[in-house]
Amino acid sequence: MENLSFKEAVDRITQQDKRYAPEAYFFVRDGLEHTTKNLRKGARGLARHVNGKELSEGLCNYALDEFGPLAYYTLKRWGITRTDDFGEIVFALIAAGMLGKTDEDKREDFDH
Repeated sequence: MENLSFKEAVDRITQQDKRYAPEAYFFVRDGLEHTTKNLRKGARGLARHVNGKELSEGLCNYALDEFGPLAYYTLKRWGITRTDDFGEIVFALIAAGMLGKTDEDKREDFDH
């Protein structure tokens, strides 16, 4: 298995799948970190796995924090219009070896 940087992995993904702008993948990565930190605050600082529903909600909140009233338009410009788009991006990053998953994780976790 190749040891790619995140940018190299995103470049490969977006060459094959043009649905989402490269910025969308960086947003999801950064939003995952943001969501994990926020969930850790309520769990006495313990690291734990973030499921699809939690990540979808966290990414929506992160978008509002980062872009305010322009969040919808920014995400739309990157190709993200529904929470299942987050799932598509996450699973592309998993396939590229950039994120991990558990046996219980599935794309449908992002459909809501």
